[in-house]
Amino acid sequence: MAMARVKRAVWLDCDPGHDDAIAIILAAHSDNIDLLGISTVYGNEEVSKVTLNALKVLRTCGRDDIDVVAGQAKPLIRPRRACPEIHGETGLNGTSLPEPMKGPLRGKAVNVMYERISRRFQSPSEEGGNRRIALVCTASLTNIALLITVYPEMQDMIEGIQTLILSVVFTLRDRRQR
Repeated sequence: MAMARVKRAVWLDCDPGHDDAIAIILAAHSDNIDLLGISTVYGNEEVSKVTLNALKVLRTCGRDDIDVVAGQAKPLIRPRRACPEIHGETGLNGTSLPEPMKGPLRGKAVNVMYERISRRFQSPSEEGGNRRIALVCTASLTNIALLITVYPEMQDMIEGIQTLILSVVFTLRDRRQR
């Protein structure tokens, strides 16, 4: 008898332009990922536009069940820089995606992320697997920096932070695993 595959719990933090739209589609349809939610952050465009983009992509791929929350609108230290010459004024220029069926969740992204991730972490694992969450970040790490600063106990709930930028993958592993 084959054992059931345990899905990896993932929270995706992104700034949906064309590249992150692909990341959302892949994560939303992966047999190996339980996508707990998506937070957006300034980057390819302003946060209101990339949040709408995330919702449109989820609508397009039939995953309206995945919630999106708008995150930080600007960096913590430096001024925000937009690059409309790359992804256009919407962040997804050149696409004609349907309007979303629902809006983003209300509230501060760090609070929503904490609530969702801690609820998942504290729930009994049906498969006996790891309850820790992987954070996958395809944009600036502002939301993640705030999350860990405001809720330092998150460090115990996070399996790792994977940052995907310009097709390069950096993985920050838990020091206790070494």
